Amino acid sequence: MIEHTNTVMTAHSVSDSASNLVAAFPILSLLLLILPITSAVILFNSDPLKARLFALIGASISLLISLVVTLNFDQSNPGFQFIEKTPWISTLNIDYALGIDGLSVLFLPLTSLLFIGVILASWTSIRSMPKLFYTLLLLLETATLGIFVSLNTILFFLFWELTLLPVYFLINYWGIGSNRRYAAVKYTLVMMAGGVPLLLGFILVAFNHAALGSGELVFDYATLLNNPLPEQYQTTIFFLLLLGFAFKAPIFPLHTWLPAIAMEGPASIAAIMTGLKLGAYGLIRFTVPLVAGRAGDHRCTLWCSTCHQSDKFT
Repeated sequence: MIEHTNTVMTAHSVSDSASNLVAAFPILSLLLLILPITSAVILFNSDPLKARLFALIGASISLLISLVVTLNFDQSNPGFQFIEKTPWISTLNIDYALGIDGLSVLFLPLTSLLFIGVILASWTSIRSMPKLFYTLLLLLETATLGIFVSLNTILFFLFWELTLLPVYFLINYWGIGSNRRYAAVKYTLVMMAGGVPLLLGFILVAFNHAALGSGELVFDYATLLNNPLPEQYQTTIFFLLLLGFAFKAPIFPLHTWLPAIAMEGPASIAAIMTGLKLGAYGLIRFTVPLVAGRAGDHRCTLWCSTCHQSDKFT
C-alpha cells in the first residue's frame, strides 16, 4: 500500500514538473514562430509540389504545440497562463505580451485543426503558384493564432491587421469567381475601415487610464481588466470597439463583404471566414470586459443587430 502511494506521488511529481517546464518555456512564441519558419522553407524549396507537404507538416506541428498547451492548461486557475512579457516600445509602455486563459485556450488547437483541413482540401486543387498559396495560408494562421494569444491591445491590433494581406492575395489569385479582384479589394477596404475605430478605441482606453492613473499609457490587457474605467468614460469606447469588431463579426449592416467572399473567393477562404469567429471573439475579449457598464446597458443593441444579421442569411 505504501509502495503504491509512493508510486502515485512520484507520478504526480513528474506530471507537475512537466507542467512547470512547459509553463516556463516560451511555448506561445514557439507556436507563432514555427509557421513563418515553415513558410520560409516552402519559399526556398525548389520543388513546388512539396509545398503542400511542408505546409501540412508545419500546421501539424502547430496543432501538436497547441495540444501541449491545452493539456497543460490549469483549469482551476482563472487567470492568464503561459505568460510571456518583454518590453517592445518602451517609450509608449507597449510590451510584447502573450498568454491564454479559459476563453482563448481552445481556439488554438481548433484553429490549427481548421487550417489542416483547409490544406488537405486544397491538396489537389491548387495548381497555380502552390508555394505562394501555402505560404500565405500559413502566415494567415500565424496572424490568427496571434490574435488569440495577445495580451497587449497594440499587439492584438497588429495581428488583427496582419490577417488582411494574406486574405487579399488568396482571394485575388485563387478566387473562383469573375469578380474575385473586386471581392478582395472590398474585403480589404472594409476591414481597414473597421480597424480605424478599433485602434481609436484602444488608444482612448490607454489615454483615459493615463489621465486617471499614473500618467502612463496603458495597453496591457491584464492591467486594463484590473483597473476598469469609470462608467462616464465608457460610452465612446464601447461604440468604437463595437463598430471595429462589427465589421469582422459581421453584424448587420456591415456584413456585405461576406457574400462576396463566399461567391468569388476560394472555398478554403470561405471555410476560414465562417469557421473563425474573430469578430465575436473580439467582442467577448475586449468590448464586454473593458467597458462592462456600457456593454450591459447596450446589450439589447448588440443582440438585435446580431439577430437581424442572422435573419439576413436565413
